[in-house]
Amino acid sequence: RGHKKIVTWLSKYSKRKPCKPRTMMMMSLRAKSAASATLRTTTTNSTRQRVVPASNASAITPCTYYSSDRPSSSQIRRHSEHHRRHHLSGTPRRSLSTAAATAVESPNGESARPEQPSKSSKSRNVYMWGTSKKGTIPMNILLDPTGSLAAGGGGIFSGDDKVIDHPMKLNLEGDAWNSFLNVGKDDGDDDVVNNAVLKKVFCGASGTAMVLEDGRCFVLGTNKNGELGIGSLKETTQPKHLPLPSPVSKASLGPNFSALLTTTGDLYTFGYGGSRVNGIGCLGQGSVDSHPTPTLVQSLIEDGCYAADVHCGEYSMTVLTTEGEVLTCGSGSYGRLGNLETVDQLYLEPVELMGAEDVVQIAGGFAFSLALNKGGLIHAWGRNNEGQLGCGMGLAVDMYAMESIPRPIEGDLEGRKVTR
Repeated sequence: RGHKKIVTWLSKYSKRKPCKPRTMMMMSLRAKSAASATLRTTTTNSTRQRVVPASNASAITPCTYYSSDRPSSSQIRRHSEHHRRHHLSGTPRRSLSTAAATAVESPNGESARPEQPSKSSKSRNVYMWGTSKKGTIPMNILLDPTGSLAAGGGGIFSGDDKVIDHPMKLNLEGDAWNSFLNVGKDDGDDDVVNNAVLKKVFCGASGTAMVLEDGRCFVLGTNKNGELGIGSLKETTQPKHLPLPSPVSKASLGPNFSALLTTTGDLYTFGYGGSRVNGIGCLGQGSVDSHPTPTLVQSLIEDGCYAADVHCGEYSMTVLTTEGEVLTCGSGSYGRLGNLETVDQLYLEPVELMGAEDVVQIAGGFAFSLALNKGGLIHAWGRNNEGQLGCGMGLAVDMYAMESIPRPIEGDLEGRKVTR
């Protein structure tokens, strides 16, 4: 009965016409027979098969899902089918990628991996501002032309030396920049950085990541849950290098865990693994364990997927593949995973109702996600207690408001093509 009400509500109130395809997807997702409905009717042509080596077949541990409610019989059948399809198949797995590996072609004929970083002598000006708690802003390389920092203040109007109330330029040249990156190193060390060019800066809830032009990644800031990946839970006001086998192209720093994306399409996660109270599986490692250092997400290797983008929320993670498929894992509360259920996922699994969309970009917040498709339409799902999804709050204007399936953001955007 609840399912019929959802379909009726979608048909009656949705502005997107016709709504029959959405109804059919809902029916296929809720099909009773695993033999007649494979839950792959709405996905792309990508072959996503997780493989377990034959030598370890006897030691296979079934997938574990946790929820605040007792799982229904349909959920149990779905999870059993998931385990059989992904963990016991015999499809050859993709080999571990390296920086020198050949590019893989995607279905649209483009290279499936981002380009390797190219060296350039072009200088960049970087400005930062905000509140620097335990090193989130590198205060010791901020240029201070007005003398506000020297006078004990943090800006033009702020008397707090930790609050930078206006953009201040970073000193990225000369001895100050070199000494900032080489704190505690001797000149003879192999990993000494000299005259490095800063390419990207990623600001998180409690830390900052800096990616150099050669692909090396440095982090600093608060680290109470191991979200910096430096091997401990101590905060750091000095940059720490995160050694990876491939150059880093993007960093997503969450409040409890973080992720690094390499130029070869591999994904590394680290930090808090979750709990039965907050939800588990946010690292996508297939377990509830926390990881103090960057750890490769093996399931993407086994599925033959290359990651193109990643977003880390509070207790969930969203990943975009090079084929335009959206994957989620972690806490299922408030519809964070976009699959109509509140069951946690230990592995990255596709958002089934986004399967027919060619997604080009993802974004999100603490407990919600956004996906932009090639046609310029944004879909949103997750928590909506403050109207953050932009698709209307309906009749549930309270702290429990949510969307458990991707909903299009329309309103004044209807008929317009969103580009970013």
